[in-house]
Amino acid sequence: MPFLDLDFFDNSLDLKIFAKKFCQEFIICKVFKNDFELKQLKEKAKAENFKICHLMLNANMQELQKFRQKADFIAVFGKNIQRNKFAVSSDKVDFLLMPCSTAKKPEFDAALARLAGENKVCIAISFSEFLNAKPEDLQDLLRNYIFVLRLCKKFKIQVAVFSCAKSPQELRQVKDFASFLGLLGFDREKALKQVRGLSEFLAKKGKLEGFEIIASEASK
Repeated sequence: MPFLDLDFFDNSLDLKIFAKKFCQEFIICKVFKNDFELKQLKEKAKAENFKICHLMLNANMQELQKFRQKADFIAVFGKNIQRNKFAVSSDKVDFLLMPCSTAKKPEFDAALARLAGENKVCIAISFSEFLNAKPEDLQDLLRNYIFVLRLCKKFKIQVAVFSCAKSPQELRQVKDFASFLGLLGFDREKALKQVRGLSEFLAKKGKLEGFEIIASEASK
């Protein structure tokens, strides 16, 4: 199965270079305003075998219904209880991206974790959020996501770390994602299992048709 990364820019030349260099595939994630905008990028990305993810910024069922058949993936940006609950309450959502902010009380709890497990919603962490965090915010982010991952372990939820890069300089390799999971409390074996298991998790949801299967030293 391929190793996957989700990013926020769509320069196909850069992505093609790094796909080969890192031996992984890319999901281009954007907030699409309409069907036409999505269709244009999807046609452009199809030639390079990249997939498209629509990022939702609101708990909007009409928006979910509109884009779920047109985008390859649906992600909901979390950081508040309303969006988190919306995301984990539907099996039509693939990723809950960044469920917590730097708040002293995390916006994600056991009840939401249980729903995420039942509906097979992957909890996704943006590496770039940590990379670009202010020093005074980093400690709060780490604390909250250590807590989130404890819940993910308890309820056996699929976890993913993505670069969420806005430029080629922010892209990272699969081994970096596994190491970051280690920082957040997974031992090496479980961290690698999460990274390797993402493709299988998405394949079971019927989300990986058309991806090339790539073997990489990063998984060893």
